Amino acid sequence: MRGEAALAWAEELEASLAKDLIDLWFPRCIHPAGGFHQGYDRRWQPVGEEDRFLVFQSRVVWSAATLAEAWPNRKDELLEIVRHGLEMLARMRSDRGGMFRTSTDPAGNALSEDAELQAAYPLAFALFGLSAAARVDESGAALDLARQTHRWIETHLWDAERGGYYELALPDGTPVLSPRGHYRPRRTHNSAMHLFEAFIELARVWPDPSVAASARRVLDWMVRHLLVDRGTFLAWVDLDNRPIDGEIAYGHDVETAHLVLDATRFAEGVVGREEAEGLARRLVDHALREGWDDSAGAFWGSGTLDGGARRQPKVWWVQAECLYGLARLAEEADSTYLEPAARLWEWIRTRQLDAQFGGWFEAIGDDGQPADDCVKGHRWKAMYHETRGLLYTGRSLRRIASMCCE
Repeated sequence: MRGEAALAWAEELEASLAKDLIDLWFPRCIHPAGGFHQGYDRRWQPVGEEDRFLVFQSRVVWSAATLAEAWPNRKDELLEIVRHGLEMLARMRSDRGGMFRTSTDPAGNALSEDAELQAAYPLAFALFGLSAAARVDESGAALDLARQTHRWIETHLWDAERGGYYELALPDGTPVLSPRGHYRPRRTHNSAMHLFEAFIELARVWPDPSVAASARRVLDWMVRHLLVDRGTFLAWVDLDNRPIDGEIAYGHDVETAHLVLDATRFAEGVVGREEAEGLARRLVDHALREGWDDSAGAFWGSGTLDGGARRQPKVWWVQAECLYGLARLAEEADSTYLEPAARLWEWIRTRQLDAQFGGWFEAIGDDGQPADDCVKGHRWKAMYHETRGLLYTGRSLRRIASMCCE
């Protein structure tokens, strides 16, 4: 791809970022009672109950903080959103020994006893959002809370005997080792990957050796216990790090690929470029072999080691993360990855994006039509995947364009 074409593509992504994300989510999602409203229908009318989910609230904080850094002309309005989100996270602080309540009302009151439990996945996103906010928060409060969160995770959730993180703990940090409701004791690639992501984000603003050590440790654990020879991660193992089944997720594999590549840029001492590139190639190449729907130019989300990909609707977050994964690997290692990236962007542009009302459809069926009720937001669907997919892919393309001109 010539430099002019890469630059034009980057500008197209950035235009979509403004039109289909920033202008639709902000300031619409700000709720006067506190935090961010989470549910929107296709026409962007608020729907759903007024709970505050730690994952969603943290993802919006990360998105606003990251955009405030990237878009100076909109920095002031985005910083207001960051501050609003930090106020909500402060309300969600646990007063029973843990870090945060997982689900609260706008005042920060736990909605159930289980909301006081400390789960690795939500805590990873709290750390992720706080770390991004710390780069734009001059008060230092976000960084202080991020450090506390990192310390709590490492003190209470790391299993020093067997390796890996516990997925769930009581507020005092005692691991939950037996089934509880829908929870089954296991260790997941999903939580480990997002802890790695959060540690790298914290290292960008606080390059303490303990943070790099956390990132390296969880990466080593994923490679040792989850990575299989063909180049994919098992979705989960038991508490003794033994495989449970052959479940795999192509979107998480490619997401891990670009996180590892970015670790070479943002977190000194975590992983070298040669190691990162080798792992990223294995993960992306496997996803292209088994998870890529060539007739559509998009990725399926998941599958099994024995059965291959599930022919299910194309989910928004998978396409967003894979877009950046392909572009980041093209920038770092091999420009041929831009070919599937371009095809994937065409799918997103013509199928995943809602041309009528804006925003991203959650899932698209084989017929190219939405496969769900077309909601634009819910507690698991914020704007974080799309923001990274568009913003970071645009950055990679700009770097590719500059290399073409050298």
